[in-house]
Amino acid sequence: MEQKREMLINSCFDLLRGVFSHQQIFNIILGVAAIKWMEQTERYSQSAHMLSSMILNKGHLEDGVKRHEDEYPEFDGIITSLLGRTFETSGEQLKDIYWRMDSEGARTKEDLQKLIKRIVGLGQRENHSGQTPKSITKLVANLQNLTSEDSFADFCA
Repeated sequence: MEQKREMLINSCFDLLRGVFSHQQIFNIILGVAAIKWMEQTERYSQSAHMLSSMILNKGHLEDGVKRHEDEYPEFDGIITSLLGRTFETSGEQLKDIYWRMDSEGARTKEDLQKLIKRIVGLGQRENHSGQTPKSITKLVANLQNLTSEDSFADFCA
């Protein structure tokens, strides 16, 4: 299953390569995975489904993300920092990534948590600094009910 997750991540990278920088691609994939995780979480489900609808129908995602972050302060600035660069594009790439995650079996909350963990782990490995960007640290802390720290190397190992 781990290999399947890695193949999914690589296919998403391939889709976005040449359009966004490596770090932006990492953030976008993580942002979509976070929205899909929120869909499976009772507390965030309604708002996340609204965001998903905006992704799929090329709505005004920026406004929806702002509303979500206002409604759920624990996500303040997180989704914006992960998906911010896509606010300027047509949104087709987000839609494709969303559907790829569905078709590759990342449908349950547990599947999505494992996918997020893998994305963060790969991002850290490629970052070489051992430091996780604050927005990602905050996101993972919120998703896993962990304490926010500067590095999630142990968590992602």
